[in-house]
Amino acid sequence: MDNFRSSHFIRHVTLRDRIKHKILLFILIFAGIIMFFIFNGKTNCLVIKETENKNIIFIDSVKDKDEVVLSHNNSIYNAWVEEFMYVEKDTLILKHINTSSYGVKEYYNITDGFTPRSFTCIVFRNTKERGFSIKINGKAVEKLKKTVNTSLVIELVKMPIYRYYWIKMRTN
Repeated sequence: MDNFRSSHFIRHVTLRDRIKHKILLFILIFAGIIMFFIFNGKTNCLVIKETENKNIIFIDSVKDKDEVVLSHNNSIYNAWVEEFMYVEKDTLILKHINTSSYGVKEYYNITDGFTPRSFTCIVFRNTKERGFSIKINGKAVEKLKKTVNTSLVIELVKMPIYRYYWIKMRTN
């Protein structure tokens, strides 16, 4: 009759193994809590997406004082222009425009000096003729070359960290 007892089939766990299991369980729970708090926070992201279908072509986490340089050939004066913007909270502040063309300086109204301008988003048409390029902290956004003749929007978006990594993983 003793062969039919349920305890006969249960493995006997020593006190040492129970302590190891409890320590492992504690470590896993603690790691889960840490991961929750790390990925539940929010981050400021620079997002470049198509205006028509809202497909995100580029996303990167940015912080205050990060530099964003938008370079292109001006469509009116056919002169090279570099627009230097800096991240401040949830806006892009245009602080400097570099061009050799006096006509472009007149067009931007910067012949007598420059007043910083702030943007929450920038919409432009990426054409082959205008040679648009974007650099974030000196690193070029290569995916811009694949979106020729497309209207794009650059914007700063505050989003949860887990969502940022999910989008970043899907767009790479």
